[in-house]
Amino acid sequence: MNQVANRARNEAANAAKRRQRLRSAVAGLHPELAQNDAAILWMDDWLVEQGCGYRGSTWVERALAAWSSHMFDVNRAARARE
Repeated sequence: MNQVANRARNEAANAAKRRQRLRSAVAGLHPELAQNDAAILWMDDWLVEQGCGYRGSTWVERALAAWSSHMFDVNRAARARE
């Protein structure tokens, strides 16, 4: 049980560090968006799903574009329901 708890703590700490690095990278491109916790979480999940190991500027830019497309789709769907 202790080993499982340690693994969970390590994974949570690694995710927090990974997201903080992503936030810093996004801040260099779009400072306002870097303050949006939902955007950072979404982009982090998207990058993980893409199998991205090293998050260079190209990957961060792709994540920003994917977030933008995602928000466009969400807003379009919301307008369609009105």
